[in-house]
Amino acid sequence: MYLSRFRVMSFWRQDGVVLRKFSVKQIVTKEPHSEKQVRRLANALLDENVESPYLDKLRGEVVSGESLISGLEQEMRGEIARALKETEDKVNWALLQCDLIARSEEQRTAEDIRLHKHWRQEAIRARTNLIIHRQACGFRLQCHATVYRLFPIPKPLI
Repeated sequence: MYLSRFRVMSFWRQDGVVLRKFSVKQIVTKEPHSEKQVRRLANALLDENVESPYLDKLRGEVVSGESLISGLEQEMRGEIARALKETEDKVNWALLQCDLIARSEEQRTAEDIRLHKHWRQEAIRARTNLIIHRQACGFRLQCHATVYRLFPIPKPLI
């Protein structure tokens, strides 16, 4: 944050006694501030009508360290679920391609058989990746059996 270096701010008590004066140049430093200093400076800048989205974030109240950790845990769970869904979608896409080729009512050509073989191999590879991904996320009990039951690989076309 860059502000005019000639501006002087102060902390005061409610009775009007100035506790400390400082210039904005003292705020904009290369050294890190403690959390207490940052909150105090953020409140002082708000009193001086300085507006910034970063200032709003700094002024946010932290109830406890546990609330921060629980927020991060929730965010991580969401990311894990999103990533697992993407891995599952890859399996479903490959199985869909196999199913569409197998259901085709036209005469099967060598190209159809080749494509079916390709998508079948993709489904096997994606299913293996899904098993690995689920195990990495902590789903260890009956992981293989569950994935094999939910995502059966079709038989090859002849």
